[in-house]
Amino acid sequence: MPHVWQSSLFNKRAAKVWQICAPQKVKVTAWRIFRNRLPTCDNLSKRNISLDDVEIMCNACCQEKESADHLFRSCPKTEMIWNEVQKWTRLYTARSDCNEAHFHSFIHKGRGKNIKKFLEALWTCTTWLIWKGRNESRFQNKNWEVQKMLGKIKASQIHVFLVIIPAEFQPRGPSYVQPWTPSFNTLKLRMRNERELRAAGARLRVGQAEGSS
Repeated sequence: MPHVWQSSLFNKRAAKVWQICAPQKVKVTAWRIFRNRLPTCDNLSKRNISLDDVEIMCNACCQEKESADHLFRSCPKTEMIWNEVQKWTRLYTARSDCNEAHFHSFIHKGRGKNIKKFLEALWTCTTWLIWKGRNESRFQNKNWEVQKMLGKIKASQIHVFLVIIPAEFQPRGPSYVQPWTPSFNTLKLRMRNERELRAAGARLRVGQAEGSS
């Protein structure tokens, strides 16, 4: 039986990463996660790069050998991050130790096209920040701080709001002083307003066309 990374269905799903509303570097990281191409310690060992017993361990929890599935899903530190993200969105997913299964479970909790777009971007940005935090901890001896990480995750979604939410519903004020990080219910309300605005515009165009005929 072929490994999940080698299946044609998985390759098609991984290719959809490029359609996510996120910066290119974030999408590249997500694609590498799905293809198991990140230089995690277990992958380095497979490439005959020698690591001692300390280096091969996950530097966030120091409990298990570092792999992509452990780092992004089952590590106690990253589980805390995902729990905080779920509290923010109020969308709870079943536990999964596989990144692909968690991604699809995560995005399918949302109803509506725009909500799913947001959840795709949220998942990929969260994993990118986890990977960035891992590198900072491993190479710069920086500590993992869950609340600080959560603040970065929320702030990283501002560009998604600016893309999928029309200007009339975007926040006002000195965002350079304090990043705008709304509740998930606020996001859903703004998306509903966007749909209503588009419907009103469509009705207006129909009325104008009928009036001119």
